[in-house]
Amino acid sequence: MPPSGFPQPSTRVFYGPAGEASLAVSGYTEADPVGVLGCLLAESAALLGRGWVSWCSGQRIECRLFVVLVGPTSNGRKGTAGGVAREIMSAVGDLPSGLYEHGFASGEALIENLAGRDDGRVLVEEPELASVLTAGNRDGSILSATLRTLWDGQRVAHRRAGSEMVAEDPHVCLIGHITPEELRAKLRGVDRSNGYANRLFPLAVHRRQRLTWFGPPGAASIVDQPEVAEHVAKLRVTLARAGGPVEVPFSKSGQDAWWAYYSGVGETMEVSARRDAHLLRVALLHAVLEGAPSINAEHLHAASALVDYVDKTWRWALGAELLSPAAARVLERLEEAGAAGIGRTVLHRSFSNHMTATELDAAVVELVDHSLAVEEQRPTGGRPERLLRASPSAG
Repeated sequence: MPPSGFPQPSTRVFYGPAGEASLAVSGYTEADPVGVLGCLLAESAALLGRGWVSWCSGQRIECRLFVVLVGPTSNGRKGTAGGVAREIMSAVGDLPSGLYEHGFASGEALIENLAGRDDGRVLVEEPELASVLTAGNRDGSILSATLRTLWDGQRVAHRRAGSEMVAEDPHVCLIGHITPEELRAKLRGVDRSNGYANRLFPLAVHRRQRLTWFGPPGAASIVDQPEVAEHVAKLRVTLARAGGPVEVPFSKSGQDAWWAYYSGVGETMEVSARRDAHLLRVALLHAVLEGAPSINAEHLHAASALVDYVDKTWRWALGAELLSPAAARVLERLEEAGAAGIGRTVLHRSFSNHMTATELDAAVVELVDHSLAVEEQRPTGGRPERLLRASPSAG
């Protein structure tokens, strides 16, 4: 069973060779297919490098993602998802030496590693992302700033013993693991306001099923299963072109789909302030992995579905911390009411008319959208009463 209030992804997120491969392996692993997909996208982005680009409104778009798997300690199967994705990538073909690196305790150590490379492509694996957030919070630490700069694809440098360590063209992707409790405890307000949090691409994961098998490890590889092998073969063809450089334009359908999205987007959460950039990066990645000559509407729709899941993950993981002051006040009253709930009229009166009906409606919508409250109709013998309760996951 998923944790309380756990978000559900749209089927549209499983698009293209990476999405199809993630679903194909789901019958052979306890890993969440969303987690496998996120790791496959991050690893593919790291392998492709910065040569694959597109342009939108004068902004350069590259394949670079900081994927964070958010799930329970014991049942998240975060490491399992990463292991399955690595098995698929290893079957795709020979991977560059040094592509995979484990986490770094400081920004200086990360820069020194990058500065000593001829190839700027790196996938940083951090199974304890909470320690990275903790290290970034220390006085004088440059880790947070370094990671923000690397997400942007810009030059990083620092001076040591009279010399300067420089990485001119880094292409760094990240796969991190964290629990929702750690994310709430370690993610500071400044991390949300300085652009650190909104560069992350969190995906909620949990164990989708229970499986058991016997025999030595590797006796029956997942990628050898016929329904998996065909999707691995597709990835092998497209990823063989890694390195570029190739410019991938927007098709007419892609331009129309982007404008429909961009012109209709409303206010976003602070942690989702780079939603547009994430969407464009994932759409580019889908186009490249599919071997398409341009970014089309399907790529954007699939990317939008995955970014929607990122938003749902933030809401599930951070919960009440993302609420407006009005919604937080309403949630407090609902929690005081307990399982009995409270009617709209009584709720409004409880604020002594210090909250308008419009403000109350907006607060309730916010709580329901965050899965922190449920609303139902209660028969009264006359006009039904609208009853509100705090969700079990709210406390």
